[in-house]
Amino acid sequence: ANDALFSSNDGGLTWDKGNPDCHDGDRPWLAGAKKDEVFMAADGNTSGHVIVRSGDGGDTCETTEVPDNGPTRNGYGKLYYDHNTEQLMEPELYFDGDGKVKSIGLATWNRGDKEFTPHFIANTTVFSHFPSIGIDAADNIYLTWDTDDRDANVKTGCGGNPKPLPNKGQLAV
Repeated sequence: ANDALFSSNDGGLTWDKGNPDCHDGDRPWLAGAKKDEVFMAADGNTSGHVIVRSGDGGDTCETTEVPDNGPTRNGYGKLYYDHNTEQLMEPELYFDGDGKVKSIGLATWNRGDKEFTPHFIANTTVFSHFPSIGIDAADNIYLTWDTDDRDANVKTGCGGNPKPLPNKGQLAV
């Protein structure tokens, strides 16, 4: 798979810049930054979850990748660029030894950093919906997600897995 990147300066009537093969990967998430600058998160075929940058409206994509992954963590969800602090951030999942989600956090990156800095938020499960970030006028950061609660004592889920329980919407500030 590959991630393409195109831009328009007239609301999508025409597409004046673009790159059909910006990065090898899947699940591209975009965050606009300065004029003609965009960051794209991609789950790379060879490099794991990384961020790549274009500084020319998408005509080219830099080959330098900023990793947001590790043996027990991975960026997961829509990127957000805070124009006040010039900081890039994204939700992050933490995994146990079996690859199951055990907690959630927020990863941040500042220009010049070699990789994202993880910030733990809560022990939790996460359903298949992607977590989401919001920032208010006072620069408070909000992270929302929904849980994947299960009844371990009742094996009536798909394939004999624990029975699904109602999801809970969660919010961290």
